Amino acid sequence: MLRNLPYKKYLTVSFLFFAIFPLLPVKLLGLPVIIFFIATVISFFYNHKNNLNYKVFFIAIIPYLLFLVSALYSEDVGYGLAKVFETRLSLLIVPLSFFLLNKDSISLLKLKWSKFQLIYTLSSLLLSIIYILYLPFVKVSANPHFRFPSGFFFKSAASNLPYWNLEPVYFSLIIVVAFVLVCKLFHENKISKIYFFLSSFIFLVILVLMISKVAVAFVGLFLLWFLFYQVKILKYRIIAVSALALIAIYSCYKIPSINYEIQEIYYSIKGEKRTKDDSTDQRKRVTESAIELAFKVNPFFGTGIGDVQNDLNKIYEEKNYKDLLIKKYDAHNQFISMYLGVGAIGIIGLTLLLFSIIKTCINNQLIFILWIQCFFILQMFTETLLERQVPIILWSFITSFVLFLYPFKGRILSYQNK
Repeated sequence: MLRNLPYKKYLTVSFLFFAIFPLLPVKLLGLPVIIFFIATVISFFYNHKNNLNYKVFFIAIIPYLLFLVSALYSEDVGYGLAKVFETRLSLLIVPLSFFLLNKDSISLLKLKWSKFQLIYTLSSLLLSIIYILYLPFVKVSANPHFRFPSGFFFKSAASNLPYWNLEPVYFSLIIVVAFVLVCKLFHENKISKIYFFLSSFIFLVILVLMISKVAVAFVGLFLLWFLFYQVKILKYRIIAVSALALIAIYSCYKIPSINYEIQEIYYSIKGEKRTKDDSTDQRKRVTESAIELAFKVNPFFGTGIGDVQNDLNKIYEEKNYKDLLIKKYDAHNQFISMYLGVGAIGIIGLTLLLFSIIKTCINNQLIFILWIQCFFILQMFTETLLERQVPIILWSFITSFVLFLYPFKGRILSYQNK
């Protein structure tokens, strides 16, 4: 039996260690991937009854295969391969780890899934508390726009947090996942009301401080759904929705960071800039430049991932976008970036993977995980998630968990273990 075998312990510990991912300093982010991979290799060789699901494995590693092939036909092959074998390597290693698991090991991890979620939310909560405790020690900036209580102050504090150096948008991503999971645990009666309300409050505070537009909009939509999903009595639903609406209106008018972002969007619609380094204006110019480049690349294979940034830089230079050229902004859209580097084949491959994930969640009634996957997809329209270490690791893990622990068979997606 599995409980009598030593690899059970290694596998369990490595799986749960992955849950402390939010707490790990930037230099140790890849450690859970390595430890989990080693544990699955041990379990693979220890237990000879392995039923390898090659079809799921191939679908799970589609992005990595596309990036690898694209790197080989880039003009700058060395740079392309560096991207594939460094930051994006988790797109291969994490699915490979789950691929090596046998049925007994998969059953074991399913039993530990609730504990994993609890540890992840606790880790995210501790990270949030560390960040909040750091705020009083932030040095006063010479630039008044970066002083308390501006949104720039809180974002800058996250970026400068010692050891973590959190990019605000990916800090928000970690917290959104934690918030959805804590709601899931509360719905399943696996955490107390005190922990639910306390952690939810802190998570929402962090999201407001980071003011990632996609994250805030998504959480607002998710909260509205969750209230209707959790509260069954009509009058309580009305009260809850009314309270949520009042909080949202108050936040828009009274919280500086949110008010600033709204004004920035308003000015952008009018064709004006709120400030010299308006982030909305920067994204608009980045997107326009990326789309212009899209018309120049090979429509089927792209330009090769090793050359995308250089080609974008040339567009910035032609348009005299010196600020974009200095910081070397990427496409800030995973779908556009995939098309630039890999062409239509890349878009088709990524779409196939995303469709498989969504279909798996729906057929297995993994409602909360479906919400998380939808958030990742939404974020792909504003960020290159598959080209940054934090989102790559988190997305690869959750995606692989879904695909391998709830595998599909046959031509039509027919799933087991509902």
